[in-house]
Amino acid sequence: MDTGLSCIGRFWSLLSFLAASSASVGFFMPYWLEGVIHHEDGIYKTHFGVFRRCNYLMPAAAVEASSRKPVAIVLVEQCGRYMTFWDIPSIWWQAATVAVGVGGGLSILVSFSALLCCCIQDSMSKNLSKIAGIVQLLAGQ
Repeated sequence: MDTGLSCIGRFWSLLSFLAASSASVGFFMPYWLEGVIHHEDGIYKTHFGVFRRCNYLMPAAAVEASSRKPVAIVLVEQCGRYMTFWDIPSIWWQAATVAVGVGGGLSILVSFSALLCCCIQDSMSKNLSKIAGIVQLLAGQ
């Protein structure tokens, strides 16, 4: 079945899908930055991403009332996402979250469209491939 895609077009479709998948997984993983927290209980590794964090400090008022330690800041030893967009620490971090999220979404859209064009006969044209390339360029993938 002739889909209108050349061998390079099929390779581009597959590579686009792999890149979009990798970017999306990387968006949700908290391993962008690694650091160390020196807490009264010991030294802990911490990880931060634009969307999630692991082993982080939190004000004691935000932790459940069952905590008996009268401290102002407690260490949360688990991974979690920011509860609201405004909980993200800085305006630049918020901008990175939006930019990476939008770029990943556009990349997934283009890569799924390209994979569909591998299966549907005469679905790809030169103009459509140029538009898809421009959208990928805008997505930063």
